[in-house]
Amino acid sequence: TLPLTTEKITVLLTQLREMFQISEDMRNMAKEITLERELLVRKNEELAFLNGVLRNASATLEIQQVLAAYLHALTTLVPVHQAAAVLWESTENGLEADFLLPHGAPELQEQWINHLGHVMERLGGGIATAFRREVLRWGEPLQHPPHKAELFTQTLQTTQGGTFGALVLCTQGAHTLGRDRLRTLHAAANHVALALHNALRFRRVKAMADHDDLTHIANRHAFDKRLREIGRAHV
Repeated sequence: TLPLTTEKITVLLTQLREMFQISEDMRNMAKEITLERELLVRKNEELAFLNGVLRNASATLEIQQVLAAYLHALTTLVPVHQAAAVLWESTENGLEADFLLPHGAPELQEQWINHLGHVMERLGGGIATAFRREVLRWGEPLQHPPHKAELFTQTLQTTQGGTFGALVLCTQGAHTLGRDRLRTLHAAANHVALALHNALRFRRVKAMADHDDLTHIANRHAFDKRLREIGRAHV
């Protein structure tokens, strides 16, 4: 109001500065609340992911099913479109390995076997004296050899700390994952490693029960089991 005096203008400027500071404080609080909300959303996603891994990994002793359940849960955090795995175990006959490959052209699968073999050597497994290969029933068909794909490798270890395998994921943006996501993936790998190790041992015991130790030829137990499967298929 008139007349304008120095005192009135000084009071007005002081009030404007206080209002500006309050506005800045409110904006900063809104940013902090938004960041906390985003962190809570990420934590909820990670907890849901780990819960799914724990629940599904322990529900079966079939390697294919364990891997499929884990990879399906993994896609909620990381855009994984293909995966391959190598599992190995020292036996009386040497180092035996299982290669689980994406489905696709045979020549691409051979390149993936070579890549998984190098991964096994690098992680201390050595060179396999015998190996089995099977197609992993998950993911998209192979499009590129390993050296042209963006790969993320998860080491699989036993509870005693020994390495027995590796899971190689084809994903985009693996190098941009934050530290919290990497910790979550590491924790998930530990859980699925335990399930895979149990499934691997179960497969070995099952093979020993169905095959002669010396000749590795299917025994009477395997023969009877196959007859029952054929009988059920014709019912």
